[in-house]
Parts: sequence; C-alpha cells; structure tokens
Amino acid sequence: MRVQMLAIDSARQNVDVHFNYICKAQMDFNKAFSQQFAQHEDLLNNLDADLEKLRQIELHPGIRTPERRTLLACVPVAKLHGWQQACEKSHRSFGAKVWELSNVFNLLQRNVEELLMTGPDIDVAKLEEYNSFPQLPTAL
Repeated sequence: MRVQMLAIDSARQNVDVHFNYICKAQMDFNKAFSQQFAQHEDLLNNLDADLEKLRQIELHPGIRTPERRTLLACVPVAKLHGWQQACEKSHRSFGAKVWELSNVFNLLQRNVEELLMTGPDIDVAKLEEYNSFPQLPTAL
C-alpha cells in the first residue's frame, strides 16, 4: 500500500513539474504576444498618419516630376489600404484565437490545481489497519 501511495505522490509531483513548465511557456507566450500585438495594432492604426508624413516630405529636385513631388507619390496608397484592411482582419482573428487559448488554458490550470489539491479517495490508515488483521484461512 505504501508503494502505491509513493507512486501517487511521484505522479502528482511529475504533473506539478510539467505543468509549471507549461505555465511558464504560456506566460512567456502571452508576454511576447501582448507586445507584438500592440506594435502591430499601432502600425495598423497609424497608417494614415504615416502616409501624411510621406506627403510632407518633398522629393529631391533631381528626381522630382510634376506627378511625383513627395514621397507619398512613390508608394501604392490604394494597395497599402487594401493590405491594411486584410491585416486588420487577420489581426482581429488571431487575437480572438489567442483569447480563446487563454480561456482554455485557464480552465486547464484550474483543473490541474484542483487535482493537485485533492487527497486520496481512501483512508489509507484504516486500510492498513484492516490489512494488519489476521487473515482467515480459506477453504480448499
């Protein structure tokens, strides 16, 4: 019986070690995701302001033409807006998937913590006491 109890303790410790590793990986992912998500969101939200900055920068007189007077004339504005819309859609979709992953992870974390906090379902002391009684001989 004691060997089984030690095996259960060992299994719980193993789950605890591996789950702590998974928790750290999830925390590292969440941190990196939050930073990168914010950077991407900033880029997407500031496209018009960035294009306006390009409009304010005049080209060198040697390369200037009547059609191209500023840096803005050198970029495909319509394509950039199309790409922005596509990126915003992907950005929102990926953010929703990460949020869903976080919810699943939180549920898993609660379940693992509950598992680690539960004791054995049997009263080991009573079971050992019962096993110490002399056994009746069995009929042949």
